Amino acid sequence: MLKKYRNQIILLLAILIGALVVNSLLQSYYQSLERHHSTRLEKVHTDAVMKVQAGIEVYATIVSSLRAFLNNSKSFPTELEFQAFLMDLLKEIDFDDEIIVNYIDTDQEFQYVFNPFEIDPSGLKGKNAKDFRPTEEIEKLNELMNEDEITIFEPINLREGWAGLPFNFSAMNKEDEIFGYIATIIDLKYLLDYFYKSGKTEEFIHSFKVNNKIDITREVVYDGTTIYNENRDKNYYMNFNVDQEDFIFSNLKLHGLNITLGSAFRSPPEISKSVAWATIIWYGLLSMFSMIALIQYIRNSRLMEELKYANKNIEIQNAELKKSIFKVQTLIKEVHHRVKNNMQMIGNLLTLQ
Repeated sequence: MLKKYRNQIILLLAILIGALVVNSLLQSYYQSLERHHSTRLEKVHTDAVMKVQAGIEVYATIVSSLRAFLNNSKSFPTELEFQAFLMDLLKEIDFDDEIIVNYIDTDQEFQYVFNPFEIDPSGLKGKNAKDFRPTEEIEKLNELMNEDEITIFEPINLREGWAGLPFNFSAMNKEDEIFGYIATIIDLKYLLDYFYKSGKTEEFIHSFKVNNKIDITREVVYDGTTIYNENRDKNYYMNFNVDQEDFIFSNLKLHGLNITLGSAFRSPPEISKSVAWATIIWYGLLSMFSMIALIQYIRNSRLMEELKYANKNIEIQNAELKKSIFKVQTLIKEVHHRVKNNMQMIGNLLTLQ
């Protein structure tokens, strides 16, 4: 039984093994595509992390220059002296984004409020930070006055209508006399614009979260406080239907601020199934033609066997026929011989008469 269908069994086994090999190759192909997409996302995310670090350091450099100006001054600078230094500094580094410098005394009262072009643009001078900042933050600011580091506090929505990142440091003179602290607030847009100038904004999104609770964008800080800016960032990650598990995250701690940066595809990359379907159809046709060829081969083999059998029978019948013809010829000769003898005998008898 098995011997009769040996060729069919071998072909079926070959087709099954081939199907397993093709399936393995397809899986390997699609896994390589997934790895490619994953590698691209990781590269974009790594670039984003580096841009955040670089942007923060640019901010920190500006603030460090302000602190150096204060520390190296013979006496505590006036508001106009501070403003003039800020203008010269920003011209040198070609910085044209929003920035506000506040000098707040030890009682948390605003003494200086200026940007490069205006003095007290929002009318804060004379007001007390205790009236509109949380008690916990005021306590941190009081501690900051006795420290010698630049510390970044949580971003805030400013009355001027933009989102800012506060860089704070103690206001001390050369004799270490404490006058309060300097709060330099720089527009978040400058920092986050880095991510939307790479030409990849249509493919990737980024999330920025401070202290695991505050979402920040180029226009607004989502911290539950009053928002004064009417504009909204169209690239805010919550505007897109992307699951959290599709993001990759990195945690950064820069000058006391914890930032969680996430990156993801706006839409999951579509992996075309055309290669799989083309391969399946090709292998299916190959298997079908192989079966047809085997069936035809078996039919031809059987036909040849039948022809051989028929020819053998014909040869046997021909041999038997030859034997029969020989017997008949022999019989005819015998009859002819006997008839001839009889005729001779009859002729002899007639002669004798």
